[in-house]
Parts: sequence; C-alpha cells; structure tokens
Amino acid sequence: MKKSFDRLALLYSVSLSLLAASFKFAYAQTGADCVSCTDSVLCNPLKSCTFFEVIVKLARAITAIGIPFVAIMIVWGGFLYVTSQGDPKKLETAKKTLTWALIGSAIVIGAIALATAVVNFGKSL
Repeated sequence: MKKSFDRLALLYSVSLSLLAASFKFAYAQTGADCVSCTDSVLCNPLKSCTFFEVIVKLARAITAIGIPFVAIMIVWGGFLYVTSQGDPKKLETAKKTLTWALIGSAIVIGAIALATAVVNFGKSL
C-alpha cells in the first residue's frame, strides 16, 4: 500500500514539474492586452491586468490539477476497500484514504469558492 501511494505521489509530483516547466514566457500581444512588451523586457506570463484575474486563474489551475488527482484517490480508496476482504487493518487504510480524498476534494472546490468570494468582495469596493 505504502509503496503504491509513494509511486502515485511521485507520478503526481513529476507531472506537476512537467506542467510547470511547460509554461513559457511569451510576448504579450499588443492591442487588447493591457501588458505591452518590448524585446528587452520580461513580460507577464499570466497576461492578467488585475489582482483579481490572477486569483481566478490560480484557482482554476488548482481545480484543473486537483480534480483528477482527487478522482484517482477516490477510485484507489474504493479499490482498497473492495480488496480488503474484511481485514480490519486494510479496511482502516481504505477508510483513511477515502476520508483524505474527500477532504482534498473539499479543499479543491473551496479554492474556486474562495476565489469567487475574493473577486466579488474586491468588485464591491
């Protein structure tokens, strides 16, 4: 069990590293974009004009990365539960996995809710 979880955590961290490495600093398009770039300036890779846009984009990224991971962990917890064959130790491990997966899903969903609340509060000022 621990070995499988360690492999899954390693796979997740490698995929996050590759995702982070895939972001490129690109030149912003002139015109509709609020950021203007020249050849000698490092441009904003987020292409966001306000703090609230950055918060929303960050929450969307957390959600896009977190939801598949949560789904995998829920399936993994269900698999552990089914294969426990009544062994109390294995049942406890499966319950813990499912519990933490559900807590993780609440955090992922909470990120979008928190971002929405911050943006709405900021717009009301």
